Amino acid sequence: MTDTKKSLVRIDASGVYYRDLNTRLRDVTCNGTRKIELRNVHGQRYIGTDLNEPVEIEIFGTPGNDLGAFMNGPKITVYGNAQDGCGNTMNDGEIIVHGHAGDTVVKYSSVKTSATVPVFT
Repeated sequence: MTDTKKSLVRIDASGVYYRDLNTRLRDVTCNGTRKIELRNVHGQRYIGTDLNEPVEIEIFGTPGNDLGAFMNGPKITVYGNAQDGCGNTMNDGEIIVHGHAGDTVVKYSSVKTSATVPVFT
């Protein structure tokens, strides 16, 4: 499931329950990992929730609800679409979505979206 190289961790999220995936994310960030690649993400919720480390997370797929909730500092880049609640209750950090999120993106100064995502203020 995981391939570790220096400060980069790659995780295949295919078929991984969201709680297990988020536990793994917390474990690798606490161990000093600075970049995480999540592949085959299919609706797992709460990715990045309560992370307080300066880590960069790249998501390939569609993360589930509340991406980055209670997050303090990480940068998340989504290569795909996002579900509702992106950045909901996020304290600090950055979320970039290279896809569609419709009216589900909350606009904060720390949330960035691509040109294809409408942002409502």
